[in-house]
Amino acid sequence: MLKIAVCVSGGGTNLQAIIDGIENQTITNTEIEVVISNNKNAYALERAKQHGIKSICISPKDYASREEFNEDFLKQLNSYHVDLVVLAGFLVVIPEQMIKEYTNRIINIHPSLIPSFCGTGYYGLKVHEGVLSRGVKVTGATVHFVDEGTDTGPIILQKAVAVEETDTPEVLQRRVMEQAEWIIMPKAIDLIANGKVTVTDGKVHIGYMPGDKIVGLSKPARLVDAFARRFQVQERMTREILDCFDSVIEPYGTIVMVEARHLCMQMRGVEKQNASTTTCLYSGNFKDRELREEFFSMLRNR
Repeated sequence: MLKIAVCVSGGGTNLQAIIDGIENQTITNTEIEVVISNNKNAYALERAKQHGIKSICISPKDYASREEFNEDFLKQLNSYHVDLVVLAGFLVVIPEQMIKEYTNRIINIHPSLIPSFCGTGYYGLKVHEGVLSRGVKVTGATVHFVDEGTDTGPIILQKAVAVEETDTPEVLQRRVMEQAEWIIMPKAIDLIANGKVTVTDGKVHIGYMPGDKIVGLSKPARLVDAFARRFQVQERMTREILDCFDSVIEPYGTIVMVEARHLCMQMRGVEKQNASTTTCLYSGNFKDRELREEFFSMLRNR
């Protein structure tokens, strides 16, 4: 059973979507251990009460310093022994120490298609105001893991929503919630609860023997990023990177090795935080054993 904490600052519509998902079984193997808010007047706390869920209010305003708040926030969160922290409209900067302790165990919902209209300054209605002022035709929502940056963590799910000519920020905000946020947040939690979100942190090593084409140093990194940011399986990702390199660059040979840690090992069952899985595929001249050994030797000695 995946135990989650839901952090929210306002009305808690995403919290309600999660509660409904658990009750109607679109979210399985999951229970809400606690709802945390920084706002004592947040209706989300009432929603929790109505469903018999523990709730607490902890606000930076009640502490002499941000450091004291951060320390107590983490202490109280740890007391509930949750597997996953869900940020569902939580307008508080997550403490750095909390991100370190809960690496790949915090997810957030953002009301745009990241990397558009995200980062510092983009929250709430400001996101939708930005969408309308830019004149884009499609927006949406994104569920992603939280890292040290702002809206920069690996993407789990996204859903697009059409922008209409008559939209106001408020109208667009409601449509994004109804057509995207309330759908993909429960789905992301269910995927994590059932071990279907796998590659969370890792390294990719690529070697190739150029034919008539070569690529700049940034291109392999961009290629890996494009595949790794998808909802992905490590074995398939390794194959996709190899096939893409072979088809586009047409080298004499390619080798791809992926080293990654998996949420299903870190959060559930054996809970082995440092366990990793390595996959490797090769083509062309790298079918030669000596050439592969040279590649592996370079990695060992780097």
